[in-house]
Amino acid sequence: MHGGSSAMGLYNVVRSALSGNGRREVVYGSSYIQIVSFDQNGPRVESLLTFSESLNPESPHFADQTEFFSKKE
Repeated sequence: MHGGSSAMGLYNVVRSALSGNGRREVVYGSSYIQIVSFDQNGPRVESLLTFSESLNPESPHFADQTEFFSKKE
C-alpha cells in the first residue's frame, strides 16, 4: 500500500492495520481520489474510495477499490 505518515512529509497519508485474514486494512488516511480529464465531449471524471464502499466483509465491494488503490490503478 503506497502512502504513509504525515510525519515523514508525505501528502498521501494512509495508515493500515492487520486484518483477521493476514492482510492489511486501511483504517485512516486518504479516502477519496478524483481524476478529471477533458475531451471533446466535456469533462470526464473517475473517482476512487480508498476504503472501498462496504463495511460488510461478505460484500464484493468490501475491498475492491482498496485493491485498485494499492496497485495505483
